[in-house]
Amino acid sequence: MMVGIVRGKKPEVILNKLMNVKNFREKAVKVLSRCVKEECKLLCSKNNPLILRGSTTEDIHSTDFLKIANELKEKAPVFSQMLKDTMNTTKPVGLVSSAAVILHHRNHNMSLIRHVVGQLLDYGRATDETQTIDLLRCLGFSVGCSATHKKQVSLIDIQKKKTESTLLCQVHQSILQFNKKKHKEMFIYQEFYKPSSSFEQGTLYHLRNVIHREDVTGKDEVVRAYRAHYAFVEDALDAFILGATMDVMGLNDLNGSPQQWNPSILSMYSNKKQLSWLRNLAETVINKHINLQGTTHLQDLVEEAAKLDSQTDMLHSMFDAAINQYICTCQKKYNKIGHFKRHLEKEHYWHFPTAAPKEPKKEDKVAVWRSSFMKAALILRDTCDAYEMGDGNRIFLNAKFEMLYANVAGHTKYQLWLWRMMAYEQAILTPKQAFEYKWNTTANLNGTIDGNIPNDTLVDICVQLVKKKIKEQDSNFTFDSAKNTALSCQIQDELRESNRHQVSIKPFGKSRTKARKSSDINLMLTELMAGNIFKNIQGRQFKNFKNMKDVFEKVNLHKLYIWISKQKKRASYEMM
Repeated sequence: MMVGIVRGKKPEVILNKLMNVKNFREKAVKVLSRCVKEECKLLCSKNNPLILRGSTTEDIHSTDFLKIANELKEKAPVFSQMLKDTMNTTKPVGLVSSAAVILHHRNHNMSLIRHVVGQLLDYGRATDETQTIDLLRCLGFSVGCSATHKKQVSLIDIQKKKTESTLLCQVHQSILQFNKKKHKEMFIYQEFYKPSSSFEQGTLYHLRNVIHREDVTGKDEVVRAYRAHYAFVEDALDAFILGATMDVMGLNDLNGSPQQWNPSILSMYSNKKQLSWLRNLAETVINKHINLQGTTHLQDLVEEAAKLDSQTDMLHSMFDAAINQYICTCQKKYNKIGHFKRHLEKEHYWHFPTAAPKEPKKEDKVAVWRSSFMKAALILRDTCDAYEMGDGNRIFLNAKFEMLYANVAGHTKYQLWLWRMMAYEQAILTPKQAFEYKWNTTANLNGTIDGNIPNDTLVDICVQLVKKKIKEQDSNFTFDSAKNTALSCQIQDELRESNRHQVSIKPFGKSRTKARKSSDINLMLTELMAGNIFKNIQGRQFKNFKNMKDVFEKVNLHKLYIWISKQKKRASYEMM
């Protein structure tokens, strides 16, 4: 050994040789044992306490295995290395869990992980007649039922403070939100999907039968089977967009060569010019197959609304609040606005627009049906994407279109919710509150960029969870127990998701079988091209969609304007 030291051999080589000596090996084990004992004593000390010693609700709620593992390595390098070698892993979760069990048997105050386990067990309803929590307490993996309940009460207090600090709990934010995506989709199935049209090539029901989407049944099942119905609309829209683009480019099939808009020259362009080329192509497709080259229904609505606004402003300027009467330029006075309008029409030749029926035009009603469906489906897609991305601007912009669709479909309650949502953002809330309201309409549960969901969907998830917990209480639940369950479920779920993320466990039941999207789209495209859906043939129509009108052409602006005026008046004394 001395020769090795003199010759400068590595310490590992010398120690390895010494470990082969029996007496030295026994002494070395005693020395290491004493070292580990001193480190464990230091870890359990109250001076500069370890994170594992913490048992406050804040410690439990913010448990970080990596942080604890680094602290163990810093304060007890020998103990930490022995655990790593024993388990043959460097994962923080395994290291911390093992250390927590060992140290708890040395000092019962090292109970952080046991408290976390207790909350997770309570969340999974382990407090049954088998006394699961107490059994795990005896094994050293969890605290007892009483300690779990005490910490649950403290966690509820944290959740209460968190809830009270959010803007959505304030009075002006307590309006009921509604799942706009599902009702937008329900409108599509109400207007464009009829089982009686199964024999008409190119209709949605016909396409549904072609690709055998048996789980798509119509507007009555949209809410119950939302994903299946939404996936079908998405795939059908892709087929329509592809067919419209092929028609613009002069393609008869996907394997053919385009007669116009040849993309082969794109490789010669810069990225900026390639983007410009794509935008121009998209604009051409929109003008030909969605806006139908010359239709100005939305523009007409805007112009008519502007005229109604101008007339309303003039009428308001003639109202004398002091005598509560309308005074005409000819000095005649009227108590009722209806009498005043008739006077203006008769004596002063005013014209107040009314909803006069329009004669049906002789046009391609199949093209109108296609155009209307593509508009509605594109707005649905953009709305869903806006919610997934948490884009408040697009959410509130699309709400205006959705309100028009709700008016056409007769969804009065949904129309009212949309109007109130826009009223809060544009007129009632302060600028700061409106900004927060606009950009907090979604929540992100998984942390991904496009993983946001609407707040009302989040509420649905929480309600279903609370219902499940209350049902487990059977007839013993009370109002207070239901309230505590609702609060504790949220904070315990956060704790579970945090630990699940740290141990890299994928949530069960989140993956779904994907449909054969590409083959289904190709099948639908073949049917659409065979039915000449993208041709302009004057006078034709689907038998089950007679006298089809553009969706925005169906809007009764006169009645809608009166309804909005009444809602403004009602909001002036109800929503402030």
